[in-house]
Amino acid sequence: MTLRTSALGVVTALTLASALPAAFAQGGADPLGGKFPIDEATRGVPGQGTLTAVIETSMGSFTCELFEKDAPNTVANFVGLARGLRPFRDPTSGEWKKKPFYDGLIFHRVIPGFMIQGGDVTGRGSGNVGYSILDEKNAPHSFAAGGMMAMANRGPNTGDSQFFITEGPTTALDDGGRAGGHYQIFGQCKEIPLVKSIARVPRDSMDRPMQEVRIKRVVIERRRGEPAPAVTPGTPPAAPKGRPLIKMGKRDGGKAS
Repeated sequence: MTLRTSALGVVTALTLASALPAAFAQGGADPLGGKFPIDEATRGVPGQGTLTAVIETSMGSFTCELFEKDAPNTVANFVGLARGLRPFRDPTSGEWKKKPFYDGLIFHRVIPGFMIQGGDVTGRGSGNVGYSILDEKNAPHSFAAGGMMAMANRGPNTGDSQFFITEGPTTALDDGGRAGGHYQIFGQCKEIPLVKSIARVPRDSMDRPMQEVRIKRVVIERRRGEPAPAVTPGTPPAAPKGRPLIKMGKRDGGKAS
């Protein structure tokens, strides 16, 4: 599936390769059978109030409201991986492991005026966690504001660990929008200036940062206070014209699509 966003002046793919690495094919199935409920993911989370992800990076921290009521399965997956509760398959050994998944990973794709993308254990955009999660409904949320957290995918019901955070209004990503497909929203981050800063680090022709931006750790907690503020809709900055087709990279045994 290819994402086309004419409003950004680019042809961009927020897709994952369809083939699994050989190590994954050799291992067993998901020990949880694809089921990991929100109550299990959030059990013991400290604090009271809004479920929040604090994503500490080498360039600053994001404070992101997680939509546990509207996208419970997607939030459960993200929270479970972040807290080390949800098993994932190691891309090298093929073994199922439990540890804080996102700690130490990088943002492997950055596109000024559009988004930053991370959550790939290989750091190349070609990895996966050995299972996929089902899509949910985006309503009442949309890409009319910046700071939206959503899942990358390789088609319907194929999200796993990779996510992106938008810089500004990107309504082409909405269901029925020009991009086509469904991009599951599961949260919103307050720090739009940080998204912009990360999106503008030097990068190569495939939008891979030449200056490493690392996720130091992800802390899940509950906070009282105002949720992430909506950003006034408008036209996002135009990306450079004439950009080539951008893909997430190749997997072992398969090509990005």
